[in-house]
Amino acid sequence: MLKSGKLLLVDRGTPPLAYLSSVLALKVTKNNPKKVIVLTDVLKNEKQINIYKSYNFKSFELCFNYSISLLFKNIYLTFKSFYLLIVNLILLKFKGFEWFKFNFHVEKIYIGDLFQDTNNRYHLRFLDKKIDLYLINILFKSIFRTLKILDIIKKKNIKLIVSHHSGYSYNGSISVRVGVKLGIKVLESKASNYISWNQRLIRNGFTSLTSFGLSKKKFRNYSDSLSEKKLNHFLKSRFKKKLSNFTGPENLRLSNISKKNLKKKDLIKLYNFQKITIKKIILIAPHAFSDASHVVGTNFIFEDYYDHLFQTLKFIKKEKIKNILWIVRPHPSSKRYGEEGVVEKLIESINYKFIKICPHKVSTKNLIDLCDNVVTGRGTIGLEFACFGKHSLISGASAYSDLGVSLEFKRKKKYFTALKNICKISKLSKNNTKLAKSIFYYLEVDSQYWKDIWDYNKSVKIFKGNIKQIKKSKFYKKINFKLEKRLKECTFS
Repeated sequence: MLKSGKLLLVDRGTPPLAYLSSVLALKVTKNNPKKVIVLTDVLKNEKQINIYKSYNFKSFELCFNYSISLLFKNIYLTFKSFYLLIVNLILLKFKGFEWFKFNFHVEKIYIGDLFQDTNNRYHLRFLDKKIDLYLINILFKSIFRTLKILDIIKKKNIKLIVSHHSGYSYNGSISVRVGVKLGIKVLESKASNYISWNQRLIRNGFTSLTSFGLSKKKFRNYSDSLSEKKLNHFLKSRFKKKLSNFTGPENLRLSNISKKNLKKKDLIKLYNFQKITIKKIILIAPHAFSDASHVVGTNFIFEDYYDHLFQTLKFIKKEKIKNILWIVRPHPSSKRYGEEGVVEKLIESINYKFIKICPHKVSTKNLIDLCDNVVTGRGTIGLEFACFGKHSLISGASAYSDLGVSLEFKRKKKYFTALKNICKISKLSKNNTKLAKSIFYYLEVDSQYWKDIWDYNKSVKIFKGNIKQIKKSKFYKKINFKLEKRLKECTFS
């Protein structure tokens, strides 16, 4: 528990997360709202602000908006931000985006990956990286937010940070970076979906309440406690769309929308390869390109998710890897991100006969049956393949990293060598296949943050947003119990 100083509660702008972080903040401060400072970009007319006030939080700090009063009130930070903006624009121009991702910092707080993900987030900007007014706006805000958060933490004697966000250059993720740099404990009340929190790299030093404490050794013991029957029943339910805590219900629905069941001969016929010997069928499953490529740190061997797909397809054509059918399936949420047609256009431009777009509305389970391996950045589909004894090739840390259920590459050279020799990749052992099922079970069943969010939304509808009634609900008691259990595993200075 927090013994001295103040707690910085970082608002993410949504009522469910405001509720969860408020409960957590009071737990950590032993129900002392005076120890809590809420960091936000808004102060009025927002539902989440009313939630914070319902818990008697009275101290609010405005981080950023373009109001003249805020900029003049922080005149020193404003001028310093403009100066650093000019310096870093020059560096970006001459050093390039890849260098900038690893080296951009404000007061030694490295946020280049957060900035890049924010710049890529909208308008398909990952396709054409350029310096323009849109980028300048993001860069200025990233610098100002970092300076402002540093200033607040030092002046307000912050000893603990509660954040829900670790991607994009917003208040939550920047607060995490600042906290880690200054040696301040950071609590994340959302699931990071990591088995071992030591894998975080750039986020090393901050604790996730939902995954804290499960080292590789402990996780193998956890796996041994689960029966094959239980795990197989779980998988069956999951592919029937009855479980979606880790993946999220919408992505699961879109991934398994079709009831048709293709066979390998149907696929070969569809692509007119009847007269060619196909040694393996490989699924390439890219992420949503606009999503945060570096949400788990900079340990990703490509510039971003789009670069991963582009370089992979370009290499396959360059090396003329024949007799392997490469099927590319766009991410199920590509429509939501406005990315429809991006993958199709890329495949068309690559123009290699062994690279094909995935047939429309084929379920993930059907693709697992059809394909021998999957190539993905670090997606859930790699774990799904592993549950059926099939290796995935991933290019960065994932929820299932370093546990023997995937081929994870830390260098491009080894990744491309594996692609070239993909026919030599064998099946997973029975033990590691069971381990993969156990990992998936843990993420979907025992790490139930998203289910908590869904339940909260139901509570809001039932009680029409009445905070007093929500506090009396079964959900409130459940989340309190979970937080109590997790907090016992954490230590604070």
